[in-house]
Amino acid sequence: MIWAIYFFDRDILVVLQHFPVQVMKLHIRLIQFSALFFTTLLLVQATSTSQTILSGHTDAVSWAEYSPDGTLIVTAGYDGLGKLWDATTGEEVRSLVGHTSRLTSAKFSRDGTMVLTVGDDFTVRAWRTATGELLQTFTASTRVRDAAFSPDGKWVAEGIWDSTVRVWSVATGEELHVMRGHTGNIFSIDVSSDGKMIASASIDGTAIIWDAETGTLLHRLTGHTGGVNMARFSNDARYVATAGFDNLAIIWDPITGDSLRVLRGHTDRVRAAYFNSDGTRLVTSSFDFTARIWDVQTGESLHLLDQHQNRLREATFSSDDRFVATASEDWSGGVWSAATGAGVFPLFGHTDRLFTARFSPDVSHVVTASYDNTARIWDIRSLGVESRETEVEAPRFTLSPIPASSAVNVHLQGSDVRGYEVEVLDYLGRSVAFRRVEADSEDVMIPVDELANGIYLFRFLYNQGEFTQRMVIHR
Repeated sequence: MIWAIYFFDRDILVVLQHFPVQVMKLHIRLIQFSALFFTTLLLVQATSTSQTILSGHTDAVSWAEYSPDGTLIVTAGYDGLGKLWDATTGEEVRSLVGHTSRLTSAKFSRDGTMVLTVGDDFTVRAWRTATGELLQTFTASTRVRDAAFSPDGKWVAEGIWDSTVRVWSVATGEELHVMRGHTGNIFSIDVSSDGKMIASASIDGTAIIWDAETGTLLHRLTGHTGGVNMARFSNDARYVATAGFDNLAIIWDPITGDSLRVLRGHTDRVRAAYFNSDGTRLVTSSFDFTARIWDVQTGESLHLLDQHQNRLREATFSSDDRFVATASEDWSGGVWSAATGAGVFPLFGHTDRLFTARFSPDVSHVVTASYDNTARIWDIRSLGVESRETEVEAPRFTLSPIPASSAVNVHLQGSDVRGYEVEVLDYLGRSVAFRRVEADSEDVMIPVDELANGIYLFRFLYNQGEFTQRMVIHR
């Protein structure tokens, strides 16, 4: 018998039934999940849940990204390992072994020949991609939060919690510059595409633009009233965007240090900010459960991506600028249209919070990293033609557990629906239950007694499109 079933109806978590608490103690952990994109959006295009699970880490996976040529994926784990994976098969290629504490990121060099890992063991390490050979270990006196290769791969810049930025030679391991100017922990490091500038962001409320060749402080960017989570260059290095604890994102001119536009709209700290390929758009992700797409020239908020139900860790553009991928602490990710802000593909399957979501270079797949010890590859090739929204009023499907029975009742209300199909998918996207209903007034009972505890997706297909809703079974 089911102890509890949770359904996610639009933006509200509804606990529909608890039973039988008199038999044994009820231990239910209420966790915020995402109200899936398609709860409020009718789509003509069907939703694919094809995914490949990268299993091999024994602790949270904090980072996953594609190699520049799209053939490999690198992951960073709290188990202290970096791992390289075949992006097509999902098979592990090799492990990068050497760190003695958890890893917070793993990044490819621009040409893909090297990987840079950042660990909580006070080290940053450079590895040869083809062999897994350790090339250099750069050791700091305290924790390193972020690091980045130069565009030519000849040096590495790292941001350290002792308030310094340090630059190291990859060839010799020599420390080239120690840059002092911050008064608090450094959260992020970025290098301009021409390799001439470094941007650092700090809890001290500032970002700094540095001359990469000399280590000279060029501009201190002051404008935030709290810590700065991130500073990122546009691809052409015309702009720098900062993401702040003060709920603001700010666009700056890195050459003059001038503040160009202050982006207001988020209601909690801004976690990250990334430009699209031509620097005309910026996407921000926030702890207010939303992402926003902004016009860089005007500072206008063009689209609000607001279907997640917990903090967003990241939102990034695809290389062709058509889509945005989000990673949320509600255990889900998503792909959105950059042109309309509509959710077009749910990334549903992880069983814990997400860290990152990144597109493949050809925009055929997305890779996500999660606290559930896995990364996942999602096939999004069905998005070759963008989804279309309908203007038809959505029908109302009511789900309710049947007392004293391991079943769920489905009832249709409203709209002109002449028959529909109900399918239940597990977290891998596999169909575990299916019913076809011919009459629009007929209720249908879906047995769930053979379903294991976990997250499921109810999918309703009808003459005007589809409608989906999440369910959690806990016994």
